[in-house]
Amino acid sequence: MKVLIVEDEPLVLIGIKTLLQNSSHRLQLCQTASNGCAALEIIEQERPEIVITDIRMPKMDGLELIRTCRRKYGEIPVFIILTNYEEFHLAKEALTLGVIDYLVKLELTADTLDQALQQALHRLNELAPPAPEPPRFLQFYKERFFIRLLNNLFENEEQFQLECRDLGLSFEGFSAFVTCYFQLSSAKLTEMTARQQMDLYASSLDMLQNILPRYHSCYCVPLDARHLAVLFLLPSGEEARRNQLLTDAVGNASAMLKSYYGAELTGACGTPVISPLALHESFQAARHLFTQTDPSTPFLLPDSKSSHSRQHVFNMSLFKDSIARAYEEYDAQKLSDLVTSITDLFAEHPDHYVQAMDAASNILYLSLSLISDGETVVSSIFSASPAGYRSLYSLTTAGQVMDWLRTLCDGLCHFFEERKKDYKNHIVSGVRRYIQEHVEEKLSLNEVAAAFGISPSYLSLLFKKYSDCGFSEYVSQMKISRAKELIQGGTMKIYEIADQLGFENAFYFSKVFKKVEGCSPRDYQYQCCSAATQPSLPDPLRTGNDKNPE
Repeated sequence: MKVLIVEDEPLVLIGIKTLLQNSSHRLQLCQTASNGCAALEIIEQERPEIVITDIRMPKMDGLELIRTCRRKYGEIPVFIILTNYEEFHLAKEALTLGVIDYLVKLELTADTLDQALQQALHRLNELAPPAPEPPRFLQFYKERFFIRLLNNLFENEEQFQLECRDLGLSFEGFSAFVTCYFQLSSAKLTEMTARQQMDLYASSLDMLQNILPRYHSCYCVPLDARHLAVLFLLPSGEEARRNQLLTDAVGNASAMLKSYYGAELTGACGTPVISPLALHESFQAARHLFTQTDPSTPFLLPDSKSSHSRQHVFNMSLFKDSIARAYEEYDAQKLSDLVTSITDLFAEHPDHYVQAMDAASNILYLSLSLISDGETVVSSIFSASPAGYRSLYSLTTAGQVMDWLRTLCDGLCHFFEERKKDYKNHIVSGVRRYIQEHVEEKLSLNEVAAAFGISPSYLSLLFKKYSDCGFSEYVSQMKISRAKELIQGGTMKIYEIADQLGFENAFYFSKVFKKVEGCSPRDYQYQCCSAATQPSLPDPLRTGNDKNPE
């Protein structure tokens, strides 16, 4: 079920979003709006089943919003209204419009919201069957996309652009890009359970995603249970006050986190880059500058310091090929070799604690984001530790950090060995099915690989190993098979069939057809016509002359 929140007070909005996130009901927050006019547009686009709305708002109040929706859409969406003590007379009027319940803002708790949502769901079950669930893995694919971007793991710009298109992400229209690296902390962390720490992180991340875009277009990327990156997309014309806007955005977000959750936000901003594919450079600069933060300067902007050698940053992009292969192919040997090379390096330089921590943190980020259900997998590896994988943050020497990394590696290698048994065949089967379902589209290796979140070279390798033919040959076979069906239909011209199947021109279509079938499309069309007009010979067993069928 989709839920829309319509509320013009930021603190109330964030509070309701947090309560919704922790609700036991399976609900999806589609969007938020600050007035009735904006809410109507979202309702038209998203068609939420439940709307939680304030009564008094600018442009269009909650009562008018409810009346308009009743006229246009009938009884769905159902409404829950928010009110203050002095607005009870308006709440009573709203009840005459069929709202489910009203909630007093100052008395709003998780229990009162859950009760209202339960009533709303009960009413929706009476009115209509449940809506289908949204795609489960969209957010996973987005997070994996950003982790690959920050670690320079894209093979080329075409692969990057294809995945942007498929995930609905845009970097167009901006003059520069910058990455900020943040750490969340709290004095109460040691008293919290692992679940409470994750709830704090999730709520804090949600608040940042709500506040920061008011200053700049941005994407918030969770890294682990304490760290996140924010990718700011910077327009032209604001270069002079860019640093001030970033400082204001982070300052206000920090104050809100401190006020609401008692959480401290420490961070650093990398150097701006002009291409999104160079964001890994900004990410590296931000992580380096972060090591210079302290309680008196919790947020640092790039200056002359950031141009110094980055002795505290472990450059994971140097291991780009090994990382891509290990996580993409579930290659336990490649991961083991990678970690061994890192641990051997720090065995020779045991005093480089900060750099060792950075290396381990990067491997952790990759594991959480590049593996489906990575949080569950990594948590199970450290299940014997009271702090789970977060025990990394309490380590004080490079040797301890490398021991932690070896434990992670051993667990992941075991997981990779179990997973890869059927993973490769599963991918190839899925790609075959995808080609069959999209046979009338242009199907390039890069596009199909992007649809499955793997590299083109790896898809090509898999196809050769687990199929009787290569990727391009299989696409040609499927297209020609479909072409034969269309030719047999007898209603389309050859050039029309070529165009429908995504060929550049009829000449190239004929060339591919002849390569696959051994004859041209026109010869095949002639054979079909001849077979259709050829008179059928009598069947001697059906002539009625049973005594002498010869």
